[in-house]
Amino acid sequence: MTTDRINKRMKVYATEGWQDTGYRIGAQNAPKVILRAEGEWCTRTDDRKFGRRDANGRTPNSGATYLHKVSGDKAYPYHGHDALMGQLVGRFGETGEPFLIGNQKSFRVDGMPKDVTLWLCCNDPIDSARRDNDGALEVTLELDDARDVFAPRSQHFDRPSGRWVDD
Repeated sequence: MTTDRINKRMKVYATEGWQDTGYRIGAQNAPKVILRAEGEWCTRTDDRKFGRRDANGRTPNSGATYLHKVSGDKAYPYHGHDALMGQLVGRFGETGEPFLIGNQKSFRVDGMPKDVTLWLCCNDPIDSARRDNDGALEVTLELDDARDVFAPRSQHFDRPSGRWVDD
């Protein structure tokens, strides 16, 4: 397996809504992309103790963790079962379905359209509430040529015996 670094580092700001990275997902040779996010942003500058978040929506470098669950709240860009305020979220294209990224996410991109770009956002309501946000995360995109990793197996797992058996 070889990994090639993309020269793509960017800042994603908590004060802005969806931000087009300009990165065209299907326009590379590698079948897999890895995103990594570092740093912190704040979703409540009036109360930083509760508002500081890392890309996973957790309080960074703190003995206490303040989670603000937003599952089902459609005011948030991503409101799936595992949604937290302040998480890094993404979507493919300007109107794509939001998905969770957090501090690291890898996904297969072979076969995706070459003209679709990756958009990123802080999981906080996209309206006037962003006035109390600040900070940014540093996001790195990395290509991963994982073609050899997903080779078909000549075995299968037999549950009754609890072991791998030849096909």
